[in-house]
Amino acid sequence: MRSTPGIVRLLFAALALLLGQSCALFGSPAPLVPFVPPGLGEFKTDGIPFADDTAGLLEAAARLCTPVTTREQKFSGYRLAYRAFENLEKAPAAQKRTAALMLARCAATYADWEPDPKKVVAITQNGIEGARAAGAVDVDKGKDKDPLAAYYLALNLGMQLRLA
Repeated sequence: MRSTPGIVRLLFAALALLLGQSCALFGSPAPLVPFVPPGLGEFKTDGIPFADDTAGLLEAAARLCTPVTTREQKFSGYRLAYRAFENLEKAPAAQKRTAALMLARCAATYADWEPDPKKVVAITQNGIEGARAAGAVDVDKGKDKDPLAAYYLALNLGMQLRLA
C-alpha cells in the first residue's frame, strides 16, 4: 500500500496534468494552415496543379471562393475556376454549367477584395462571361433563363458599375 505523501504527490501530478490540458484547450487558437488542394498532379506552364482535371479544379475553387477565406485564397480560387472554365471543351456537359457558374462566383468573390479598379473590371468581365455561358440571359427571348447565373451576372455587373 502506498503512503499518504505518495498519494498526495500523485494527486497533485494528476491535477497539474489536467490543468495543463485545460489551458491548452482554452488557450489561443491554432494558427490557420493554408489550404492545399488534394492530388497535386502535373504542373502546367501556368503553375496550376491538376490543370486538366476539371472536377478537381471546381472542387478546390469552391473551397477557396468563400467569404471566410483570405484575399490570396480567393485569388487562387479565381485562378482555378478560370482554368476550369478554359477546360469547357474537354469537360462533360454536366460540368460545363458548373464551371461557368464557379467562374462567375469566384470572380465576384475575389473582385470584392481587389483594390485595383482596372483589375476589378477585368475580373468581373470574366465573371460576366461565365454567367452568360451558364445561361444567365436567353438571347432569343430576352429574359433570364437560369436564376443563379442571372444573380452572378448582376453581381459582377454591379461591381463594374460601382467603379464607373
